[in-house]
Amino acid sequence: MEWKTGRGECTICSVDQPFTTLFNRSAQQSRAAKIFLRIVVFPFFLPLFILAGISICWTYFDKLRQRRKEGQFAEQMKAANRLMTWQEFEQATKDDSGTVIGETLSLKGPFRIWWTTENIPASSPHKWNREKHLAWPEPEFFPFFEWCYENFTSPKSGRARLVVIPEEERKDLIKHLPAVPFVSSFSSLSLRSQEKSR
Repeated sequence: MEWKTGRGECTICSVDQPFTTLFNRSAQQSRAAKIFLRIVVFPFFLPLFILAGISICWTYFDKLRQRRKEGQFAEQMKAANRLMTWQEFEQATKDDSGTVIGETLSLKGPFRIWWTTENIPASSPHKWNREKHLAWPEPEFFPFFEWCYENFTSPKSGRARLVVIPEEERKDLIKHLPAVPFVSSFSSLSLRSQEKSR
């Protein structure tokens, strides 16, 4: 395209392709870059997706296995006349006597509730109270955990009764426990396995 001015001739170069064609070309280049990135990057992320899927399945089946194991343990305690329904538990704790034992079996769970007519805080020869409400494998409380297991929560030698917790009561369980003494214990079996692995 040319035009004449008073000083001479000016030439303006016109774009021989319309703007929409240029826009489409840049969009095509952008798409190609995205496809290239997906081809290059996807193989690095594929193992992560596979591992995430395996992890979800493993967690689900592990929870089922743990539930079955807890059911078998409850049956064992029932056979030993050491099982207590939630209603029996509420009835037994109405007079504010006895002690509730919260037992953590491992860092991943499960969590059990036991009840005994004995006053554990008064009779314990070891330090039992902690700042955190639930037990953690703190070495200073190991003697209490061992003592509590041998005397109260052991399937063989314990005297406490296992409480069957309904699913609806598991949420905010500690808040809904009766106003009787509560002690928190970490399973002695878990502690032994931790000490062996050190």
